[in-house]
Amino acid sequence: MKQPQAAQAPKIFMTEDTGDGKELPNKPTPEPQATQSPKNLMTEDIDDEKAPLNKPLPEPQAAQSPKNLMTEDIGDGKAPLNKPLPEPQAAQSPKNLMTEDTGDGKEPSNKPLPEPQDTQTPKNLMAEDTGDVKEPLNKPLPDSFEAELKSDNQLTEEKMAMAMVFKLNARNTSYDDQNNTQWLLQAGFTEQEITAELRNRFKKSFSYKFRKFINPTTIPEEDQPWHKHWIKKLKLTPDLLKFLPETEKLFPTSKEDAAYHLFERIGRTSIKQRKLQGNNGRLRDSKAINQIYKTFNNFFKVSGVPRDLGVDLDYTIIHLLFTDDDTSINFQDPHTDYPYHITRRNLIDRFRLSWTAHLPITPDGSWITMWFGPGVGYTLHIPFGTALLLRSDVIHGGGVPHIDIQTTSKQFRRVHFYLATQDQAATPGLIYELNYDNETRLLDTCYQAKRSFNQN
Repeated sequence: MKQPQAAQAPKIFMTEDTGDGKELPNKPTPEPQATQSPKNLMTEDIDDEKAPLNKPLPEPQAAQSPKNLMTEDIGDGKAPLNKPLPEPQAAQSPKNLMTEDTGDGKEPSNKPLPEPQDTQTPKNLMAEDTGDVKEPLNKPLPDSFEAELKSDNQLTEEKMAMAMVFKLNARNTSYDDQNNTQWLLQAGFTEQEITAELRNRFKKSFSYKFRKFINPTTIPEEDQPWHKHWIKKLKLTPDLLKFLPETEKLFPTSKEDAAYHLFERIGRTSIKQRKLQGNNGRLRDSKAINQIYKTFNNFFKVSGVPRDLGVDLDYTIIHLLFTDDDTSINFQDPHTDYPYHITRRNLIDRFRLSWTAHLPITPDGSWITMWFGPGVGYTLHIPFGTALLLRSDVIHGGGVPHIDIQTTSKQFRRVHFYLATQDQAATPGLIYELNYDNETRLLDTCYQAKRSFNQN
């Protein structure tokens, strides 16, 4: 036998089936052509057994990547199409959106938060520690604890109110000198409860309620309602204000002025006065004095003094006064300008008391001290533009308190009027220093305020 030769399986042979049952001869495969993979070729399947043909791709168009395109998957295995995005709406970032996790791996969606409810923090809530890292919860206080707290606060307020009533009722009594601690003790507070804070609170509360309910405003003593029957104030009219410089011409300009000697001293004081009379032998003064009487009486008439007080203006008597600097005694003793002892008419009949008026004629105004009963007097400054009317039984006295360095250089020029009724005649030049009983001296019951630190 012949030795078999080594079979070779050349890579270039392929087997072909002829369809007649014979063995297929090996034919050499055709030499492969150099292939190119152009970028513009695409593969086309023609649905038969032959190899697909390569056809050139159409020339690509200039591609754009507009911002308004989105990719759409049509589900057929082909490349997704690009379609224009819809026009974007104006985006808002509302504060009431929250992120919701849908649990399917997709991005969470934003849903609006529910509208917040109006929350309150009641006073009866306490913090509870839950023992974890989270914030403690607020739970209401037990009813018993809240009731006990309310009871304590209510009891404190009741005792405070009682202490204020005690202090109010002690005013103007012999117990008026007690301090606030004593009133708090009497209302039921213990010494341990009466702290500085409690005393301060009591003091402020009492002052507030006193001003609001007892004495609503700070009213000067002369304007208190219990003085309306014997003290009056009148505002000067514009016409009278213009006339005042004419009245001032009758005052002396210096001690060398002849008019200075027409004024006489009142008692031992530094107050000088001049009674105005129409027939005093000096024609110029007589004319001026007559005009003064006419102008001032017209002012009182327009102000309703005759109608309201029963004054007869035919009996008006006028004095000019000023405070000199030739003595240190600036205050008169307490007195009245009419006698207390009324004898002219029987008291069964209606009796109209007379009045006096005090009217400053310079911007310095003037001063007067009044006593509304036994004790220390009340000194009042009468401002320029005001006339003060006192009924005949008001105890008073002239004088100027030393309140600034210019006090001694001011004269406080003023006009004094007797406004008499037909029931009580005026007695100019006389003052009355006895009380109602016509025996007790007013000086023994009416005191001047201490005006010096070296007084006895």
